[in-house]
Amino acid sequence: MAQRSVLCWRSLRALSAARVLRKTRMRTLLTKNNGSTLVEQLIVTAVIGLLVTVGALVSPNMIPRYRLHNATQLLAGDLMRARRQAVKQNQSMTVRFSDAHTYTIWDDANANETVDLGETVDKTVDIHDTAPGILVTTGTPFPLILVYTSRGVPNAPLTLTVANGSGANNVQVRITGHIDVP
Repeated sequence: MAQRSVLCWRSLRALSAARVLRKTRMRTLLTKNNGSTLVEQLIVTAVIGLLVTVGALVSPNMIPRYRLHNATQLLAGDLMRARRQAVKQNQSMTVRFSDAHTYTIWDDANANETVDLGETVDKTVDIHDTAPGILVTTGTPFPLILVYTSRGVPNAPLTLTVANGSGANNVQVRITGHIDVP
């Protein structure tokens, strides 16, 4: 029994010593100065300055290319959506290009290529709102009309050229209705 009480007393002393040790470590960690040196701060400042300089030089040249890419993807996506809607609703969907940067998509129930009473305009897009300086051209004068039949087939194949000062991309509407952005 005496041996057990000695063991218990020793274990209590060990626990107490461990607690004291933990408290001392915490105090040292909290009071210890872990700051950075002047040299480290100068290196970080120089790296950030270099990154900002490179970003400022590259960024203005890339913006027109991004706008061209985004406008091409927007146009191709809207044409694909018009085709899907024609099949889904089982009626004609018409895309009318009013000028070199504006187009309107609507469900053309009577297939007369005009918006009549009861026909819903699905979307009107002015590409200049999201990508200034972008022009959409074709080999024919505006207004240009593309009609998807209820089977998703266009009235004629069409190649649209989306362009700005940084280049040009083509959006091709195949006779099968597929949209290609080569």
